[in-house]
Amino acid sequence: MPLIRRQFSLAVGDIVDGRFRLLAELGEGGMSRVYEAEDLKYDRPAAVKVLAHWLAEDDEFRERFSREAAAAERANHPHVLPVWAHGEQDGLLFLVTPLCDCDLGGVLRQRGQLDAGTALAIIAQVAWALDWAHGRGIVHRDVKPENVLLITGPGTDHAYLADFGLAKVASAQTLTQSGHPAGLTPAYAAPEQWLDEAVGPAADQYALAATLYTCLAGHPPFHPRRGPSLREAHLRDMPPELTGVVPGLPAGIAEAVSRALAKDPRRRFGTCGEFVTAAQSAMQRANPPATPGPAGSTDGRSASSAADQSAAWAPTAPDIPGPEATGPADEPAPASAPVVLTPEPAPPPHFPAPTRHGRRRLVLAGTLAIALATVVAVALVLLSGGADRPTSRAPDTPASRLSQIRVGAGPIALASGTGGVWVANSVDGTVSRIAPRKGAVRGGPSPAVDRPFSIAVDDGAVWVVGLDGGLAHIDPRSGRRVARANLGISADGVAAGAGALWVINTTAGTVTRVSTRSSRPHVGRPLHVGDGTSDIAVAFGSVWITNSGSGTLVRLDPSSGRVLSTTPLRGAADAVAVGEGAVWALSPGRGRVLRVDPASGATEVIAVPRAEGGDIAVGDGAVFYVSHDDGTAVRIDAATRRRAGAPVRVAADARGAAIADGALFVANFRRGTVAKLTF
Repeated sequence: MPLIRRQFSLAVGDIVDGRFRLLAELGEGGMSRVYEAEDLKYDRPAAVKVLAHWLAEDDEFRERFSREAAAAERANHPHVLPVWAHGEQDGLLFLVTPLCDCDLGGVLRQRGQLDAGTALAIIAQVAWALDWAHGRGIVHRDVKPENVLLITGPGTDHAYLADFGLAKVASAQTLTQSGHPAGLTPAYAAPEQWLDEAVGPAADQYALAATLYTCLAGHPPFHPRRGPSLREAHLRDMPPELTGVVPGLPAGIAEAVSRALAKDPRRRFGTCGEFVTAAQSAMQRANPPATPGPAGSTDGRSASSAADQSAAWAPTAPDIPGPEATGPADEPAPASAPVVLTPEPAPPPHFPAPTRHGRRRLVLAGTLAIALATVVAVALVLLSGGADRPTSRAPDTPASRLSQIRVGAGPIALASGTGGVWVANSVDGTVSRIAPRKGAVRGGPSPAVDRPFSIAVDDGAVWVVGLDGGLAHIDPRSGRRVARANLGISADGVAAGAGALWVINTTAGTVTRVSTRSSRPHVGRPLHVGDGTSDIAVAFGSVWITNSGSGTLVRLDPSSGRVLSTTPLRGAADAVAVGEGAVWALSPGRGRVLRVDPASGATEVIAVPRAEGGDIAVGDGAVFYVSHDDGTAVRIDAATRRRAGAPVRVAADARGAAIADGALFVANFRRGTVAKLTF
């Protein structure tokens, strides 16, 4: 032990990076030590992982750290543990993350096992994070209970997927080249990892299924085997059937787990989300709406989810002509099929919240037995290349100007328009409506879609889309869902205008036009518009799209589907908004807000604080840039294009933003509120 301790020179009481005071040691391994810390700049708890001296002295490690950190900038998601800071001090490398309450492994050690509803609520959040990462070419490679960190909250637990262990930014080389399976956790590793074969998203699904098995059974699938016996079990045997291990468990859940644990990756589900959906559907069939499972479930599902799946909104023939209206070369055009919105039945009953658990402590996965490859990968995958931070703490906002409005669980996207300010709540799958002048919610959260991620408002409707392609039509007068469907495509964002909905797919870099002019809408053919499509808006007779991968702003003709212009942003573009006579694009990593004149195409750059992620809102003579890093808002005068005052902090965990009636509204994700800042 003394030999290990000499690897670390920092101690309790030291201040790291000029802002993180180390309060207590939480754990130590041969390669890292973890501290509970206080963030002096933003007055919040943090966890600081300090790596051993010899890692900092490894030239190869340093070179890879510098070269690949920027490539992992997009690994940013509500259920991926964020990195607040990283760097070097006194010859030691460090990482700083939020301080969590507990990890799933610790919960299982205390409680033995979880009921199916609680387990699925947690696993669904992890599945969302994994699919999000897979869509950006990142494979985790070490999914296990200890890597699922939990923060307890009102009515639900928020899960973070931590330590992207052996995760790598995928390329043709990393997905096809065999490498030594160093760092795998034997109880959860897929057969292809044991065989030292190519590892892709299906390996994460296998580990996720093994984690769900552990939650339900109280032990991993091949417990208590060890060594060669455990290896052979993963390669050749199926684990004991869950229905025989967990009395009363719906057979469909066991079947879903068994399929996800298939030896051949090709026999597993297409995505982690499909696996969780199959398990949740089985639980809903076994527990009808009169006695549903836990809710506000962190997976955001309700009793109506099964109906959402059956009401598929199948793609039809493309309604944007021209040679540009083509998808990727290897993607066939969708077949023609009728599309019908399914009328909404009576609202489902309110579900009770799942049991909360855990105490205030930190468990960072792999702390006590972390391998060098794991440390390297954490740095390469979770850290953003743009490490610039605000140099001073944002001033406190007067209470008369700032208020918090309670909405649904996990608010993530906002839109203003007919009926008020609309909020998509990603955790409980609902939409909330705020009366902007009063700053109060009108009615309670209303069911929308599974995992809603974007929301749009036009003259006669509010539209909410989920990551799996679910679409809800909300009546702006009643605030209730009046119809629902499934687009049959993955959806990462939506905009309304020019007689249609416009849906983007980040992974494919496409935009799809959904006609809403009739009662039988049509889903057009996906149009490829860039790399890493991130946001979309409609105004000035055009569709405007930002691409985070290629760092561009694309202008699309809504009638022909032809690309009219492509403006380089020289940096990953997170968001686009329209209003005040211009188009406004945001590149937070470069600290840039770009104003584009829609008539001349002339551009103007406005400098803002750098951040790993952000949002932008326009209206009432103002443009607001909201940093996701520290929850601060920067106001820009739309007329003069000059910053008006210093950044002010509005939300602890900021996400989407909108402007209405002289106020800025910002989603406060973890706290389940929307901040209202009057300006």
